[in-house]
Order: sequence, then structure tokens, then C-alpha cells
Amino acid sequence: MRNIQAIGRGYSGSSSVLTSLANAEVLAHLEDEAGYYNFCLQVFNDASISINGSALIFIAANTTFETDSNDAPIISLKFAESGVQFTWTGAY
Repeated sequence: MRNIQAIGRGYSGSSSVLTSLANAEVLAHLEDEAGYYNFCLQVFNDASISINGSALIFIAANTTFETDSNDAPIISLKFAESGVQFTWTGAY
């Protein structure tokens, strides 16, 4: 039997494909104030996003943005545009 040490407490994400609203916080119901240590965002349209208040980052349609425990936790995600279809998952 393996001894696995967990670093997180749970998972969260979209229950269906969502549609963005410009400058609206996607993670308004953040499960843990420390943020998501693993995060995956899939967009179905070209999009510009701000992560943790960053400058805008372009994500091409039908691509995935992922982070893991080596990256800074995700505590905020906003789309610059309305109408972008996307899904997300996170481990906290």
C-alpha cells in the first residue's frame, strides 16, 4: 500500500460550459483563500484573461491553460471580453 501525502483538500470547477462576462470574477466562489494550486482553463473562443490581477494574457480558441503546484496559486480570473465559452477545474 502506498503512502500518499495530499497537499490539497478538494476540487472545484464548472458544471457545464460557461459564458464569460467582461471583467467579471470567474472565481467569485473561491473554495479556499489560498487559491487553486492546480488549475485548468479551457476556452472555446479566442480570449484575453487576467490572472491574479495580471496584464492581459491571450489564449487562442480551443486551447487549454494549466498550472500546477510549482506555479503561483490562482485566486482571481477575469475575461476581458463577454461571450467567451469556457470550462475550468481547480484543486485547492
